[in-house]
Amino acid sequence: MPPVTSYAECRPQDLNFFFTELPKDIVLEIFLNTIKERDGQGENIATACTLQRVCKQWQRIVSSDQFLFALFAKTQSFIRLSYSHGISFWKPITSLITELKPVDNINAGGLVKDSDLQKIGEGFPNLKRLDLTDCYHISVKGLFALSKNEIKLEALTLSDKYVSKELPNDQLLEFLKQNETLQSLRLLRFNEITKGFLTNLACFCPLLKKLEISCSDVLDEAIAALLDSAKNLEELKLIRCALITKNTAMAIAKSGQGIRSLHLPLCYQLNGAWIDALTSGNLKLETLNLSPSVSIYSFAFWGIEDSYVKKIADAFPHLKRLILSDFSIAGIPFPLLGSHINIGDASLIYLCEKLPYLQELAISGCSISNEGLKAIARKGHQLEKLNLWCCKAITNEGLTVLAENCPRLRALNINNCFSITDKGVEKVLKSCKELEVLECSETCVTENIYLAILNSENRLKMLHLPRRVVFPVQQLRELIHKYPSIEIKTGSY
Repeated sequence: MPPVTSYAECRPQDLNFFFTELPKDIVLEIFLNTIKERDGQGENIATACTLQRVCKQWQRIVSSDQFLFALFAKTQSFIRLSYSHGISFWKPITSLITELKPVDNINAGGLVKDSDLQKIGEGFPNLKRLDLTDCYHISVKGLFALSKNEIKLEALTLSDKYVSKELPNDQLLEFLKQNETLQSLRLLRFNEITKGFLTNLACFCPLLKKLEISCSDVLDEAIAALLDSAKNLEELKLIRCALITKNTAMAIAKSGQGIRSLHLPLCYQLNGAWIDALTSGNLKLETLNLSPSVSIYSFAFWGIEDSYVKKIADAFPHLKRLILSDFSIAGIPFPLLGSHINIGDASLIYLCEKLPYLQELAISGCSISNEGLKAIARKGHQLEKLNLWCCKAITNEGLTVLAENCPRLRALNINNCFSITDKGVEKVLKSCKELEVLECSETCVTENIYLAILNSENRLKMLHLPRRVVFPVQQLRELIHKYPSIEIKTGSY
């Protein structure tokens, strides 16, 4: 087995067998340094602690009291706890329950059962936000056990794939009725969400501001009923909702000016008629996500086009975040790109002229060139996040102009921009002082970028490099010392 030479090969999230080659103290150092900290009312608070189910060595480390005490010593106090060991993890946790009392945000792992929910309710009286993504072993019984402790949730995430009988709509509504303080709800991979369920949900949770629905069978009439009843809704996410049509767009457009954030990624019937209907109302959108939909099985594809980009810019001049295509998240294979993405320099120039408040823009896979980047540089001085994944025509010239004129840039994705070299990335690192995320995989970046990273004055937290770039262990230590929260990965995704 070859020795580990890259931090990317030993990240716990990668589930990489090379990880077993690292000494235990190095593993612990890497993990503790990846915990993100922030200042909150004078306190140093760890906002995230993720314990992954990986190789046996890692499991032994994170399950030990020694690791947990080291973790608490570093972080001082928690507001969020994430774990994925399920019930086995509660043995070391319960011995330290007094230290964990302040937790108000728990992201539970997929092994959680009803009995674990009861322990959560008993052990964390301050709980406000609970994420049960992929927790397919729980039932309404466990949720009711949680609510017996008079916990008032403000945010809840539930998954229902394959176990729809465990979370029937009527019983779930009874649980939600007891949590009228709920402001954010995510319903992921539900097999069925009916009109009656959404109508009652809006009535039982009058404070609901954010709702995410991932259900392939939800219908237009159900969304329309929700919008009629949910008067305080500000953010709506409809993900992979295959059956909703332009009628949903019309219902959203007529719902008034309350909705500020609208996400419609991977909705298969999203097309030009959708855009026409959506722009016909008086919405005051600040966030719009229209990531294209792809059906791998039928090779059906729809992507936004130039004419509709201009309609969006005219209808929503207050947009701060615009996601027109984000294939780096959707995981779209390369053969499905090409001519399907019809957004060019003309549309980008028009967008920059019409959207002066734009802070985030995702146009991955589009046919823009350096002229488009220069338009962003001229007008996008407030831009903080930019996704140019697989925009193959851009070069160091356009990237240099962008870096010099967008000083507030915090996240830049230039993965698969094959003409970008060390020179362009060095300019970004030098000019963008607030940069936190830089993704430049599948570019012409080499190991020579190391000194530019080390000498930069920004606040890097995530660095995505080409697979061929491998830093020696000593250089990795220097990077981790300068950027304690940095996450480094290599490869295509």
